[in-house]
Amino acid sequence: MRIPSTVKRADSVAAGVLRNWIQARNLRPAYILLFIFLIFASGFSLGAFHSIGRTAAFELNKIRILDPKMTVINYFKGRFSKPEKLYLDIKYKDLQHLLFKQQQALQRGYILTEDDSYVPGKLTAEGRQVSADIRLKGDYLDHVEDKKISLRIKIKKNRKLFGMSRFSIQSPKRSGWIKEWIFHRFLKHEGLIGLRYSFINVFINGNDLGIFALEESFSKELIESNFRREGSILKFDESALTNTTLTNKGDARDQADHYYAADIISFRTRKIFNDEEMKSQFLHARNKLELFREGKAGVAETFDLRKTARLFAVVDLLGATHALRWKNVRFYYNPVTDRLELIAYNAYSYDYDYPEISRLWIQDYMNNGYVVREWLDRFFKDPVFNNLYLKELERLTRNGYLEKFFDDIRNELMEMQGIIYKDGPLLDPPVAGLFKIRNTISQVLHPRRKLKVYLTGQRDNGLELLIANTTFMPVELAYLECTSLNKKFYGLSIREFHAKKADTPLDYLILRINDFSSEDTQCLQNQVRDGDNVYASNLKLLYRIRGIDRVYSANVNVNPIKFTDDIVPSPEQITKFLALCEERGILTVDQKHGEIHINPGDWKIDSALIFPSGFRVTGGAGTRINLEGHAAIISYSPLELRGTTEQPFILDSDDRTGQGIVVLQAGVIASCAGTIATSFVSSPCMRLPGSLSDKV
Repeated sequence: MRIPSTVKRADSVAAGVLRNWIQARNLRPAYILLFIFLIFASGFSLGAFHSIGRTAAFELNKIRILDPKMTVINYFKGRFSKPEKLYLDIKYKDLQHLLFKQQQALQRGYILTEDDSYVPGKLTAEGRQVSADIRLKGDYLDHVEDKKISLRIKIKKNRKLFGMSRFSIQSPKRSGWIKEWIFHRFLKHEGLIGLRYSFINVFINGNDLGIFALEESFSKELIESNFRREGSILKFDESALTNTTLTNKGDARDQADHYYAADIISFRTRKIFNDEEMKSQFLHARNKLELFREGKAGVAETFDLRKTARLFAVVDLLGATHALRWKNVRFYYNPVTDRLELIAYNAYSYDYDYPEISRLWIQDYMNNGYVVREWLDRFFKDPVFNNLYLKELERLTRNGYLEKFFDDIRNELMEMQGIIYKDGPLLDPPVAGLFKIRNTISQVLHPRRKLKVYLTGQRDNGLELLIANTTFMPVELAYLECTSLNKKFYGLSIREFHAKKADTPLDYLILRINDFSSEDTQCLQNQVRDGDNVYASNLKLLYRIRGIDRVYSANVNVNPIKFTDDIVPSPEQITKFLALCEERGILTVDQKHGEIHINPGDWKIDSALIFPSGFRVTGGAGTRINLEGHAAIISYSPLELRGTTEQPFILDSDDRTGQGIVVLQAGVIASCAGTIATSFVSSPCMRLPGSLSDKV
């Protein structure tokens, strides 16, 4: 919708008059400030004046008061805007009950929805009147701290206003003014589920309370407006986080405990359980979500994989991480695809500008940041999801993409911002902040730092390198290239390398090039010096940021930075970890007879499990070892693993980073007898350099 020509003329006339008046008098900024103050104080809009005062107190340095032209233009944009009007008529006793609930919340410290929370009222808008139930909306006190209290509205008798039967109204500042509108508009632009969100003028019992944000609730109309088939909408019940009557002190130590304990509940439960088909659908969807939470179902089995990856990327780009917290996100079950789709909302707080991002979702997760790791665990341990997420980020941050989006919504954005000018800060939309975020993400996806690669030696018809990831993104190793022979070596012992964790030392891993023969040593002959480093000029390791097509290359330093023996933990660390594994029931260690037994069960190992020399290590049927976080099993003792057809000994890696089993200097051949199941490309029993055995 275009801004009416009368508004444009008013803008032009106001700006011209003010500009000529200022130039004719050569006024100083102090006089200009006084003049603008008198304009507002003279009664153009007492409500707008109070709003500007509140905004100035909120963040004075961002008010455009010192730009008189734009200040007056934006003021008149607000004056001539024509927002939809919503009139709420609530009986005196019912209004007093709402105010009593407000005072209760302020005294309690949070908002509690109870049986008597709703009061009846009449709503008038779009030329008609409907009956509705009304209550306070939200959990925390920011929803009730001033006269613009947030309200949840349920219209009765299947009637609708603004195309909705359920919605809420709240102060625009609680969701970052225009930012929440841009967020939902962007979601729809990307084919994701977005709420209907706009700005309206609210009157309660005839009193003009100014501009409120109108936000759609979770109902059938939301699904229909996003062109989906009707299906259940679920959420994790986070009420125990705010309602202290639901828990005893010490029941939950952090949000992860609340996340695991939270019920999975539905919206409009009464309607769902009165319809057998809807009830069955809800129970099925709840079961899928619970299996996902327990780690028994993957992302692709539970969610629309591509839409989920895209939503995570959108949230990164728009600085809207609050929307994907476990307690905020909602889940729509699509009966056509038999998959859940995430519904993101409540993306922002009071801040007008977009936040300066320092980490992406994946980086915050890896570094144990603000997020609940247990919730994101289910997503970011899935390599397929990771690749799609990073591909979507790369697509959204290409030059021209954001520019086209804002060009497409230009008229709508001007209309919505004009309404906010009627009651809110006289600031332009903070669009520039999104371009700053885009540039930051682009730099993260295309890092300037290279992998560190050091030559450690050529052993047993293979080349050994020591590598470390200096970037904060996971990488995929492609191949080693020798330009002098025009040859590429694909036999890499490692394919994926985790990102560097913030504020921690580099994590060095041994990379073995299995198809590098003695005839290929000429690739190492030509060397070039760069400062204190000496590189093999014909040898480069090629790699990608996971999910991104662009290929990078790292030089091979022919002088080792450390010897591979240094990577092995100390005997004290080995003994300590063995004791921990024994305490967890993974191992039985018999020091007297020199035996270590891997007990049957499903075990997760996320650190190097090292068996020292002088033992006999055994493992039997019904055992599954899940190696995560680049863990490996390294044995300096004879190793004997025996499974059966019915109950194999399974060596696995859910996150596909496990390094397998290594037998070093054991003096005997390792035995992988019976049925051994593994998800690794190579054999589950491997001999690396230093082993005395000739074969496995």
